[in-house]
Amino acid sequence: MSEDPPGQPCGRVSRFRARLRETFCEADPRSLGLLRMAVATVLLVDLVRRWPTLPHWYTNTGLIPNHTLLAWPPQPHMFSLFFGASSALEARVGFVLCGLAYLGLLVGYRTRLFHLCSLVALGSLHTRTAFVEDGGDLVAHSLVLWTFFLPLGRRFSVDAVLASLREKPEHTPAELSARAPRDDAPVHDLAVLVVLLQLGVIYAFDTLGAYLPRWSSRAMRGATLAIEGSAPLLIFSPWGRRWTRRLALALLPAMQVAVAIPLALGMLTPNLLAFYPLLLSRQDWDAITGWLRRRRPALRVFYDVDCGFCFQCARLLARLDWLDRLELLPNDDEARLPKGVDRALTERTLVVEDTESGRISTRHHAFYAMSRVLPWVGLPGRLLVLPGVSQLAGRAYDAVAEARARISTFLGMPACGVPWAAPAPAEAPADRPLTRALRRGARLCDRAALAFLVAATATQILRENRAVLGGLEQLPQPTIFAAAVEYTRTFQGWSKLAPEVRNQDGYTVVDAVTSDGRHVDPLLEAFSRDAALAGSRLGRSQPFDRYSARIKDSGPYHRALLEWILRYPDRTGNPADRITSFEASYVEPGVAGGERKVTRFLGGPEAPARPGSATIAP
Repeated sequence: MSEDPPGQPCGRVSRFRARLRETFCEADPRSLGLLRMAVATVLLVDLVRRWPTLPHWYTNTGLIPNHTLLAWPPQPHMFSLFFGASSALEARVGFVLCGLAYLGLLVGYRTRLFHLCSLVALGSLHTRTAFVEDGGDLVAHSLVLWTFFLPLGRRFSVDAVLASLREKPEHTPAELSARAPRDDAPVHDLAVLVVLLQLGVIYAFDTLGAYLPRWSSRAMRGATLAIEGSAPLLIFSPWGRRWTRRLALALLPAMQVAVAIPLALGMLTPNLLAFYPLLLSRQDWDAITGWLRRRRPALRVFYDVDCGFCFQCARLLARLDWLDRLELLPNDDEARLPKGVDRALTERTLVVEDTESGRISTRHHAFYAMSRVLPWVGLPGRLLVLPGVSQLAGRAYDAVAEARARISTFLGMPACGVPWAAPAPAEAPADRPLTRALRRGARLCDRAALAFLVAATATQILRENRAVLGGLEQLPQPTIFAAAVEYTRTFQGWSKLAPEVRNQDGYTVVDAVTSDGRHVDPLLEAFSRDAALAGSRLGRSQPFDRYSARIKDSGPYHRALLEWILRYPDRTGNPADRITSFEASYVEPGVAGGERKVTRFLGGPEAPARPGSATIAP
């Protein structure tokens, strides 16, 4: 038995630490890049779905005006940039700014900065509508917050391309042929464990149980619970990690989608699905890359070696070609040019040859051909050949091609017809002590912020999940921890299943009478997708579903509802829609064909509020 060298750490302990780090804190940079795009995508989808009902939720003529929410806030600590927006125009400007932040995160440009902007944007959007916040919103906040501490811009990002261009500044075709190495070194970071723990906590305390409908069988309910219960084991198993996580990737998304389809859970399912790229291992990516490479043709790309602008475009293509399906060749070796192609043609246009079929593509059609092998630019590239778009793309290409000499000169690069001369290599910038100290300080602040937020979230988990943990809701929580949780909206109340499943929430209906004697329901008209399904989750938009279930017991918000109902003719533009009287009632669905319970909680202006309850036949 070998002994460890004197003065060296115990080999067994070192191996144990390495195993722990690999199991719980390791992530492939490609997984982080895909995770970033998944996060940005769900944020953009959430923004788009809020746009149609923006006047109802983000203006002072909506259901919850700023002054009402600030006077009776759901939580003591709230911050939203939308508290300064009163009109629909101001709110739409805010939405556009949020969209720009999300787009910056999607493409990975200044990733850290735009991630922070996205965190502020998401918090502002959801805090402004905190009264109708749901589980999907809370999942989104946790997802965006914890991923902020990860290097999401290392792959599949503008930042990664720019960094590669700086670190390997090719000056000759030979240097370009020796491709820059891919940044595939694994990331080891405690934040990886934090993100996985958040996903495990969500499944451990269950997010779907509260929404199982009455028709769901015990078998379906049991299968759902079995898959959810196994999620933490599959994610954190130290044995066979690659296969247990693959099993999690197969079971959990399928279960989420299967349950979400009939239940209309809003953004809950997409937000949970956005976590899953983190489970992809290096072996998974190698398999995915190999499969994609086999399905895409190999292309030979001929560029004008004497054109600085063309050479820089070739450098960019080399970074985008992460499947290595492009062979970038200068046009100075006429013996290598395809049959029927001479150097004069390659000086006028980009030439792409499919090595399998021998097909030659030029002008914008060359970019279309390359888009077939570049995964992240496939869709925009394929638009270039659509009728109408193709003609515009061809003209744009010709205009750039004619101006490429001027573009090269303007950018300080060799112009067409001037032989390429590699400049003297620039000296690497010195790593100054002050720069190193600032970098270390920033890293320490980053780790301290992560530790503080983890501690605050841990206390929130213990306090909120009383149905599982029992009695811990009385656990003291420092005010600073409570403020951190409320400002970041990282609430952790996931225990919605035990002890009994609630089959269906009630909903609010408004019976309003117009000046010409018609009966209308302004709430239903504004938010329901289908009047015939108004009594089910499938027939109501998600924010309205929450509002409809909560407004009855929220007296301070009744005045805002009354004023919103009376503004009905302002929204329709029809003077005959003036409301002369209305009654707002809360309907609790009957069980197994029983009677529905109807509680009237608000009325006006000719029908004063008549608190009480009544029952009507279903």
